[in-house]
Amino acid sequence: MRTIRYGFRLMHRYVPQLMKRYGIKPADHYMANNHHAGVMWGFKKECKGMTNNRAETIIWKLHQTGKMTKPMIESVSKMLAYTFEILGGRPQENFPSVRGAIKAMEWDQGDREVKSTLPERVPTPEQVKQAFTTPWNGKWSLVKHCTAVVATFDTVCCGARSRLDVQKVKDSKHYQADYNDRLFCRHKFDHGRSKLTGDKVGRDWWMWRCCTCPGGKHTRPTPDLQYEIGKDGNPVGGERTQSWWTNCPLACCEFLEKLQEKNNTGRFRPYARWLKSGQLKKQNHGDVIDLVLDWLVSQGVCATRFSTNCGRYAMARLMSQVDAPYDESFEVHGDLYKTYRDHYQHDVPPSSFSNRNQSQNPDIALKALRRIAAYFGGRPIPKVLTTNDVGTMVAALLNKMGEGATVQAILGGSLS
Repeated sequence: MRTIRYGFRLMHRYVPQLMKRYGIKPADHYMANNHHAGVMWGFKKECKGMTNNRAETIIWKLHQTGKMTKPMIESVSKMLAYTFEILGGRPQENFPSVRGAIKAMEWDQGDREVKSTLPERVPTPEQVKQAFTTPWNGKWSLVKHCTAVVATFDTVCCGARSRLDVQKVKDSKHYQADYNDRLFCRHKFDHGRSKLTGDKVGRDWWMWRCCTCPGGKHTRPTPDLQYEIGKDGNPVGGERTQSWWTNCPLACCEFLEKLQEKNNTGRFRPYARWLKSGQLKKQNHGDVIDLVLDWLVSQGVCATRFSTNCGRYAMARLMSQVDAPYDESFEVHGDLYKTYRDHYQHDVPPSSFSNRNQSQNPDIALKALRRIAAYFGGRPIPKVLTTNDVGTMVAALLNKMGEGATVQAILGGSLS
């Protein structure tokens, strides 16, 4: 999707007069609820003026500027193929004249434009663990701290994209929670999962959260604490916060939800901003990723901020750290296996898992996140014995019985 948006911007950068002539609006002037967050068109009615002849003219005019490299032209071509699919064309195809035009182009050898979107600084699993196991230190108000805990869990542990996914959670109108038994809460993405095209647009997706309390024993926020929060966002009796773990995203969500219920804000907004008036209302933190990065600094994890697009890569590192198989991590990130392996977690074990829909069963959807919670010091995940584990135990038992020679014979292949 980044390549598609890059190709869209290239048109306006190099042939702006042609864009004006065709009535193609510049970036960030489209419907905010499309899966590009308004950066470019995402719905059929937004690009219905694009035709085969116009697509061919655009690609040729760009080439004739003499400023476009082959990779840049290919980015525009991918954007046009995406547009072709939106307008009802077959996936993986393009406007008929575009491919022919590209084949006919001649290229001079020159410097290739390099545009990297990889984050320069990504928190390690150890740093994320430190952030979630360092108690609230009072540098921030309790309300702001709890909001940052939820936002950091969503972006760094769940891999929410800093703009698209975060905005969908901001706009979410559906929230479910079980604070007593199954210990989860979740927000439904507004208009479905990000980065889908054609008939796939609108596929349901949820932002799940689980308990990360030490030892796995969940402690709920102090009853009626929402009525004892002062104008500065802190409890009047600060010592009361010690009875619950203020770094648990589930507990923080319950606390923030009750605080918003007290102020009659309607739906629960997980990234609501504490106002100077001493209330949580309908205003959200403008840039949630700034809140996340500043909180990580506040928790003593780093001296300077991590990259703004580090979240999904940090999530992949955590999945690798906790040995989460692809079928479990899919419930968190939703990417195809090849996409996830090539771009995020290169050491993900091979998998034939092909389901594209997120499970609605908390015990399935939360498997990977509960591995991460266990890594933070939460409830341990019961180990499933493998064939190797059984073999190791049998070998140890035989050695203890004085049958070491038998073990060596089996390992050497002389005994079958």
